[in-house]
Amino acid sequence: FTYHRVSGLRMFLPILPLLGIGDILLLELVLLPHAAIWLRIVVHGLAIYGLIWMVGLYASLRARPHQLADGRLMLHRGILRRLDVPVAQIASVDKLPSFADDWKKSAYCKGAIRIDVVGPTIVELRLHTAARPIGVLGDGAASTRVLVAVDDPASFIAAIRRDCFGSP
Repeated sequence: FTYHRVSGLRMFLPILPLLGIGDILLLELVLLPHAAIWLRIVVHGLAIYGLIWMVGLYASLRARPHQLADGRLMLHRGILRRLDVPVAQIASVDKLPSFADDWKKSAYCKGAIRIDVVGPTIVELRLHTAARPIGVLGDGAASTRVLVAVDDPASFIAAIRRDCFGSP
């Protein structure tokens, strides 16, 4: 199940060349016009490294979709985070409820494992026992709630309900 299409990062990538040009102009004309050449090279190198990281992150979102196979649900957040959950551990799956304002949504989402990307979080999984995600910097906090971004929430929810509960 893919999730890169709902990512805000997807909308950001086409304007990266313009941002790169603007970044170079800003650094050269405003911030570093009289700086040492080595400092200018380091700053531009870091900016280019950041651009490459953004492209690589999007590529990892495309290369690592969520998978439901062999009684396990493997959720990915690109290379940044993953969660492997046995299907039998899933108590419920449903769309994330809508909220009147962002403060209520933030309070509702607090404490949940977020396997989403910049953009809308679509699906909420509730687990029988707490699971612990694995991230770039090690294990994350355990929780019984998982928020997942997915491009086609209806088919994702139907597949999990079919495998978990035997019903669509």
